[in-house]
Amino acid sequence: MGHRVRDEFPDGQLFVDLGGMSDRPREPGDVLAELLRSLGVIDAAVPGETGERAALLRSRLAQRRFLVVLDDAAAGAQVRPLLPGTGGSAVLVSSRRRLPGLPARHCALGVMRREEARELLGAIVGPDRLRAEGAEADRVLAGCGSLPLAVRIAGSRLANRPGWTVGTLADFLHDERGRLDQLQTGELEVRASAELSYRHLSVPAATAFRVFGQLPDEPMPGWLVAAATGAADETADGLETLLDEHLVEVVGTDGLGVRRYRMHDLLRCYARELAENDGEEVTMRRRVQVVDALTALARCANASMPTRFLGVLGAPVPHTDATAAVAPAVRARPVEWFESERRVLVAAVEWALRLGSVSRAADLAIELASFFDMRGYYGDWLRTHRLVLDAMPAPSGARAAALLRNLGQLHLYQDRYDEALAAFDTSRALFTQVGHRYGEAVAAVGAGSVYRVLDDLDAALTAFEEGLDGFGTVGDRHGQAVAHNAIASVWLERRDPEAAAPWLTGALELSRGVGDRHREAQVRRRFAVLNELRGEPGCAREELEHALGIFDELGDAHCAAYVQQSIGELCLRQGNAGEASVLLADALNVQRQLGDRRAEARVACLLGEVHRATGRKQSARRYFHRSASTWRRLEARDQAESVDAQLRSLR
Repeated sequence: MGHRVRDEFPDGQLFVDLGGMSDRPREPGDVLAELLRSLGVIDAAVPGETGERAALLRSRLAQRRFLVVLDDAAAGAQVRPLLPGTGGSAVLVSSRRRLPGLPARHCALGVMRREEARELLGAIVGPDRLRAEGAEADRVLAGCGSLPLAVRIAGSRLANRPGWTVGTLADFLHDERGRLDQLQTGELEVRASAELSYRHLSVPAATAFRVFGQLPDEPMPGWLVAAATGAADETADGLETLLDEHLVEVVGTDGLGVRRYRMHDLLRCYARELAENDGEEVTMRRRVQVVDALTALARCANASMPTRFLGVLGAPVPHTDATAAVAPAVRARPVEWFESERRVLVAAVEWALRLGSVSRAADLAIELASFFDMRGYYGDWLRTHRLVLDAMPAPSGARAAALLRNLGQLHLYQDRYDEALAAFDTSRALFTQVGHRYGEAVAAVGAGSVYRVLDDLDAALTAFEEGLDGFGTVGDRHGQAVAHNAIASVWLERRDPEAAAPWLTGALELSRGVGDRHREAQVRRRFAVLNELRGEPGCAREELEHALGIFDELGDAHCAAYVQQSIGELCLRQGNAGEASVLLADALNVQRQLGDRRAEARVACLLGEVHRATGRKQSARRYFHRSASTWRRLEARDQAESVDAQLRSLR
């Protein structure tokens, strides 16, 4: 910057290293003496007092235009006596710390943009070498985190080793544990640069710094850092210090309005090295505290979710100081909290397993299923549950039973019916072994849902009735509402609306009684089927619109897509092909994103029927082909043959 503006300061530039990060930062009086000598003041004429020296400096610069560069400032108090008064001179101050007390324009310097980093690397190693190994150069820059010092060191190492390929250095940098060893050459060293800042930190700030090296590589809320340290108030002060020292940065706020902090990858490597010196016992304690904090808040969130999850969740636990501060916000906005912490929560399940605490991993995974169900995060759902179950020597106890029930539900959503039924049956048997009647009932209803999809309606009805009996035994009215609705679905499949009606009425009353709007919407979907069977399509449409409004309000995209599909089908049967096409196309997109292949195949077939009815045969063929191929992948030959027959009718 000084070189760019030097023409604006014809009298020259003055440069001083203030030694802010050294063990003994320079005193302002000594720096003033140096500046005065640079301006031609002889030693004998330099005043003895700092204030007098500052006054003489301002006088000497008053009628001149100098650029004063003060590098590596320790604090505002060190810089303030060195500032010129009025006149044409300017000061450029660099510091690793924030200096809010200075009357200056503050400019935070982050890492370089990728293009700038490539340009710097190319200037050192040569543009031809960079072009020849462009992809590997990007890997090197990723390992350097686009930090100027790291890029400069990487470029120097490559320039001094013509026998290395760029890929060789990229491979060395890939391993985080050895990365800092690779980023040193001569007197330049990333580790030493980080150490300059770290050694001046207070104890709380240094502890918080090391904790970042032990947390997942995600933007972190301050309360989670506090949970790891076990000292909420001290950690809050420590984080502010890390911000002032530019050792972490705020990268935004989450859905609860809480600030998220991130540490640069290379600083995190250094923090991990330092944390290893804290000892295994301290490391284990911090990680356990993080997992326990996340589990406690997940249970807090589940207790306030807008939908009641049909699963077995853990009981609330007392909060620590770190979690107590954020718990009210979690209760007020549980879905937003789950969304903000989703990646951290998934990483924490794996973390608990690496700690050897399968029970903690299971407890956390079980709490995540309700959110994954609502938002359709099926990949996270499958991964967390499968990892924990695989870590168990043999499935046993209530935890394994709850995980298997949740996994059965996921398999059902994704049309893996044999796996779903096996999971539900095993879950039910495990719940029976431990005398968990509610868990038995939940697993029975899950199995009944599989039987209904497979068109084994007798088995479905038996399972649903057994579930109803179990819910009645434990007095769970929400479960009773679910079972009533499920039994009604069997009668609707048998096209007997009068037999279904009392079960639906009971389900609606129970849902309203427990304040479960999500279940109410599910019941209204079934009422729509009942009304259409009675020959009342207008009433059916009203029920579906009511259900869609509830699902949209609750943010349940999966269930909303099913309702859109139902409205589209109703429109198609009533001859309204235009509206049916729009609704079904939207539903198809959502089902594809969620991985619900059975729903995708059905909706694609319906869209084929819509386009055939409106004379658009080419579009109809495309949708029919898509439907038939999806059914074949599901090994549903009867459905595939039915769609093939519709394809043949277009020829």
